[in-house]
Order: sequence, then structure tokens, then C-alpha cells
Amino acid sequence: MLSTSTRRNGDFGLLQSLVDLISDPQKDACGSTEDVGGNWDFGFLDGVWTICLDNLRSPKASKNCLVYSFGIGNDWSFDDAMHDAGCEVYSFDPTINKPSHKRSDRHWFYDWGLVTDVPYIRKEWTLLTFEEIRERLGHKKWFIDVVKMDVEGAEWRFLDSSTAVFDNIGQLTLEIHPFRHIKQNRTIEIAAERLSLLKRLRTELDMKLFHVRKNPAALDLVALSNFSWFTNLTPAAYQKEILYELSFVRI
Repeated sequence: MLSTSTRRNGDFGLLQSLVDLISDPQKDACGSTEDVGGNWDFGFLDGVWTICLDNLRSPKASKNCLVYSFGIGNDWSFDDAMHDAGCEVYSFDPTINKPSHKRSDRHWFYDWGLVTDVPYIRKEWTLLTFEEIRERLGHKKWFIDVVKMDVEGAEWRFLDSSTAVFDNIGQLTLEIHPFRHIKQNRTIEIAAERLSLLKRLRTELDMKLFHVRKNPAALDLVALSNFSWFTNLTPAAYQKEILYELSFVRI
């Protein structure tokens, strides 16, 4: 059993690793970016996602750009904006009590979610792997220009997918929850695994981090000079404090 001081040092190291990662986006990986979506439902601008325009297929191309958006809540702003820009959009969320339907021209909603280890799953939800979703939609060989993901911890199972899953994804923009749904006695182990999955995107999967945004409701780790505050927080508290939106593009 690790001592309290050892566990805290390990936690500090993980936080520093996260700071190092989010402090070093490769801005030259994308020449032209655009912020898409957003709402003021909570008194601050939320739900904004940054995409790279460099290699995004034009609506005038032989096939429209293709977008998968996981995690809607009550905010359709990103999905609607990508649709209005000429993309074909598929939105997914099993939690909002809406049946699958065609929302508008080139825009479909499915009440499916990604397979996950998070503890609050309901038995009536349909949860599938990313590849199972592509197969059900007949997209197994299709190139997906943008995958947006705001899935409250389910992103980690997706990020642990095989290399082949990422071969046909042009860019990935997602909110990360690095310390959410971790039992206290496995904080260091699991959080380290999650950080390694983010690094894998850069080192093994040819996905370059070009943009970072702190969730407006979360702490700004980069601005903190030390992590002494961390020793006074319970796991349940700090899981909610660390939320960042990361955008990766294939080079």
C-alpha cells in the first residue's frame, strides 16, 4: 500500500504530465482553425469545438465531409453548424430520451452510445463500439472527417481502440476527464494509463494536438504554480475539476 505522501507525489506527477501535454499544442499542425458551436446556458460560453479547416472536404467535393458527434445533451449547436456548412452529420446520445430519427437533410440522430466502463450506465441504453456503429451505418470503409466527443469519461475506452479504428479519422476533438470514475486506490495507475492513451495519439497514430481549451467550469492547471491545493481535495472533488477540450488532426 502506498503511503499518503507517495500517492500525493504520484498525483502531482500525473498533473504535471497533463500540464506538459496541454501546454504544448503543435499550432503549426493546422494552418486554419475555426471555433464551431457554443451556448450560454450556464452563464458562460460552453460547447465550442475547434476544428481544422486545412483538409476538410468541401461541400462541392464528390462526397460531403462526414462528421460523427458523440454526446449532445441539449446542445445541437456544433452539429447544426457542421450540417449548415455542408457536412453529413451523425449525432449520438443515449441519455437524452430521444428516439433515433432523421433530424434534417444530411443529419441523423441515433440513441446509441459508446461502450464504456463508467458506473452510471442504464440497462436500456444501446452501447456499441465505434467500429460497431460504423458497421451498422454502412460506413466501415468511409473516411470520417471529424469526430467530436463529449461523453463524460467514455472517451477512454474509445482511445484504447486498435490502431485501425483511427486510420479513417481525419480529426478528433474531445473533452477529456482524466481523473473521473477512478477508485481512490487506483488513481495513479488508471490516470497514468489515460495520459498514455493521449500521448499515443501523437506518437503512434499520427494525430497532432493543434488546439487546447480549458472547460470554463474547470480549474486552469497551467496557470497554477504548484499543486498544493490537490492534497486537500477528495477524489470525488478533483474528478470534477480537471476538464480540457483537445483537438487533434491527422498529418
